[in-house]
Amino acid sequence: MIEKAFEGEKGYWGWIALLLAVIALGIYSYSKQLSYGLGVTGMGRDISWGVYVAQFTFLVGVAASAVMVVLPYYLHDYKEFGKIVIIGEFLAVSAAVICLLFILADMGTSGPGILCPSLSPSKINSILGCSGTEWLFAAKYC
Repeated sequence: MIEKAFEGEKGYWGWIALLLAVIALGIYSYSKQLSYGLGVTGMGRDISWGVYVAQFTFLVGVAASAVMVVLPYYLHDYKEFGKIVIIGEFLAVSAAVICLLFILADMGTSGPGILCPSLSPSKINSILGCSGTEWLFAAKYC
C-alpha cells in the first residue's frame, strides 16, 4: 500500500512539496518557541496557554469520535464499517499523538525536564513542574 504514495502526477508532488514546506515551517517555529519561550507567539501568557488547551481539547474529541466510529465494527461485527475502520484507527492514534505534542509544546521544555521536572530548574514555577511523571519515572530516569 505504501508504494501508491510514491506514484503521482505533478499536482500530487506539488501538494506533497507544499505540505513538507508547512511541516518544515512548523518545526522551525517550534524550535524558536523552544529556544525563546511562548513570547515568540506574540500572545500573552494566558492566551497562548488557552490556545494550546483549546487545541488539545478539540483533538481529544476527534480521537474519541474516531474510536466511536471504529467500535461498532469490533464490538458488534457490523461489517459495513469495515472500510472506514483503518481510517478511524489512524485518525484516533494521530489525534492522540498530536494531543501529547500540544502538551509538550505547552510545557515549553524537552529532555530530562519532562520526565524529571526537578532537573529543569527554569520550570520550578510552572503548573506542570511538579507533575506525577516525576514520581512515576524518578526511580528509573533520575
